[in-house]
Amino acid sequence: MEYIHVWEKKEIILYASKQYDNPYTEATVWADLEGPSFSKRVYGFRDGDNIFKVRIAPVSPGQWKWTSGSSQDDNGLNNKT
Repeated sequence: MEYIHVWEKKEIILYASKQYDNPYTEATVWADLEGPSFSKRVYGFRDGDNIFKVRIAPVSPGQWKWTSGSSQDDNGLNNKT
């Protein structure tokens, strides 16, 4: 288990298992973030090659979890926790 402070940025790094002709338009990535009295989908971005990132920051103390997803059927982008 990783511990981070409230409002501390956490970068989720995902590695696409597929190649995309135009990853900026073909693949949308996100993380469904859940915490104390909080649930939100946070969208990410491509950061070169097959790397996608989602940046999150917990807004209150407690246990937080996330699950990744994407607009593609890509094992590297979906269902990571």
